[in-house]
Amino acid sequence: MKEIISRMCRWTLAMLGVSGVTACNESGGGFHDYPVMYGTPYCSYEVKCRVIDSETKTPVRGVRLVTGLPDSFTLDDNGNIVKYFNPWDEAVEKGDGVYLMAGRMDMGMDESIAVKLEDLDQSADGHYRDTIYVIPLEKIKESENGAWDMGTYGADVTVEAKQIKQ
Repeated sequence: MKEIISRMCRWTLAMLGVSGVTACNESGGGFHDYPVMYGTPYCSYEVKCRVIDSETKTPVRGVRLVTGLPDSFTLDDNGNIVKYFNPWDEAVEKGDGVYLMAGRMDMGMDESIAVKLEDLDQSADGHYRDTIYVIPLEKIKESENGAWDMGTYGADVTVEAKQIKQ
C-alpha cells in the first residue's frame, strides 16, 4: 500500500511539473504574451508657478516650493500643517516670482499635486506664512513608451502668499 501511494505521489508531482513548464511557453499563451512591468503606473509632471503677494500682487522671491502628494498632509483651522508633508522635488526659481517644478509621480490618485511654500529668507520680500496649495493637473502630453507611463501632466498657476504681520 505504501508503494502504491508513493508511486501516485511521484506521478502527480511529475504531471504538475510538466503542466507548469508548458503553461508558460512563448507560443502557447501565458506570461510571455504581456510586457514585463514592475512597479505602478506613473506620470511625469511639469508645473510653472507664479508666487505673488496677496495684498500688493507683486512677485515674491526668496521662498522655497516643494511638491508632494495632495493627501500627505492635513491642516488645522488656522491653516497650520498638522500632519507631516512628504516632499518630493524642489522648485527652481526662474526670477520675478516664477518657479518651475518637474518630476515623476505614481498614479492611482486624483490628478493633482500639492505644493508647499516655505519662506526661507524672511528679510527678502517679507515674512510669508508656510502654505500648501493643491494644484489640479491636466494631461499635456501622451505617453511615448506606453506600459506603465501614463504621459505628462502639467499646470501653469499663480498662487498668493500671505504675509505674517509682526
